[in-house]
Amino acid sequence: MVRVGGPVDRCTVSLRLFSDDLDPAAISALLHAQPTMSHRKGDVLRSKRGDRVCKRGRWILRCEGDPGATLAELIDQLLDQLTPELAAWSSLSARCDMDLFCGLFLEEENRGLTLPASTLQRLAERGLALGLDIYTTPEDDRADAECAECVTEPSSHPSANESGSGPTSEP
Repeated sequence: MVRVGGPVDRCTVSLRLFSDDLDPAAISALLHAQPTMSHRKGDVLRSKRGDRVCKRGRWILRCEGDPGATLAELIDQLLDQLTPELAAWSSLSARCDMDLFCGLFLEEENRGLTLPASTLQRLAERGLALGLDIYTTPEDDRADAECAECVTEPSSHPSANESGSGPTSEP
């Protein structure tokens, strides 16, 4: 039997910052948190797919909640771990490309969600773009999401994302 409709089955949320001169320790000090992963420009990343040289520095903090957690709950949980000082966020947005990258995992078609205005306000106050990647194939979703989280970046030109061109890729 095929079910239609209902909430998104599982979500992940990652705060991502990218910059050519990104200093992971300085970002951690400003945000009062340690990243899940971070790299400086020029670092060599080793993986099963081969070695890659980071073209830009990156600082990523990932939040993955319980299976029943909503996207809004995960966003709030992640932001609650970080500094509430909007001046720190303003400083970061002036020198980094930043976004909140969200993986939405669907076990069935036609799932949906709503973000409350209070959550959207928190993102806007911090200058965070919201990126949504939607996965519908359960066997490949985790690997695809983790790969996309690390190699796609928010566009450094805000108008590019507004026109629907989506994220750019960094090999």
